[in-house]
Amino acid sequence: MKRSRNLEKIAKVLSGFSWLKPIGSPIWRKLYTEPLENKRRKKFLENGLTLLTHFDEVMQRANIPYSLVFGTLLGAVRDNGFIKHDLDIDVAVWGDSDAHQIEKVLINSGFQLYKRIEVDNGVFGREETYIYNGVSIDLFYFYDFDNDLKYTTVFVPFDDCKTFDDSLKRYGGLLPIQLILPLDVQVRYIPFLGINVPIPINAIEFLVARYGENWRIPDPTFVYPKMGDARVEYRRDKIGRIVFENSQIIL
Repeated sequence: MKRSRNLEKIAKVLSGFSWLKPIGSPIWRKLYTEPLENKRRKKFLENGLTLLTHFDEVMQRANIPYSLVFGTLLGAVRDNGFIKHDLDIDVAVWGDSDAHQIEKVLINSGFQLYKRIEVDNGVFGREETYIYNGVSIDLFYFYDFDNDLKYTTVFVPFDDCKTFDDSLKRYGGLLPIQLILPLDVQVRYIPFLGINVPIPINAIEFLVARYGENWRIPDPTFVYPKMGDARVEYRRDKIGRIVFENSQIIL
């Protein structure tokens, strides 16, 4: 933990010297990024299923509807488990859900709130990350858009910023991308590594819209938040503000 924080401080100092980037990037990846990813992957393999099992129990007990989405849904439908290089779990909750209730029941069940990003105080968009046994789960809030379509927000730096830190310093937040997808609130449960998990009844339609017609074929070039075939709106009229971040947790 201490080593990770020290390396992050060094990285911020070195990032100010543009001439170091061509030399420093491969070294930095070898010394910091790859070991960190390997550590997260090891934790995920050890505790990912435990997290998902516990999360499902907590949400069912509290009568809070949710569904697997994105990479976790892709793994459930295509691979009957987690996709090969997953590092976290993705779920959808609905825009009219009570975020404070969700926070309360999760924290009372051993989860830690790591980060919350909101657009218009959560009225337009919200994303949350919780930690359990060293593994993260991302809660994407989905809002009504049009007919059978819903949208969630994902976040990137503003156009003239290279990093998230730059965007936070210059604009006080991040650029929200309105990701518009067919997502039915009705779910069905399917087997997943010995447990049953909820997926939207139109899961295939969702996966086609998110990842394209070839979603059944693993794409090694996919890097989040690559948009795939989904309709997107870059909402430069809005801003994603980090309203909570636990600086004691390093993933």
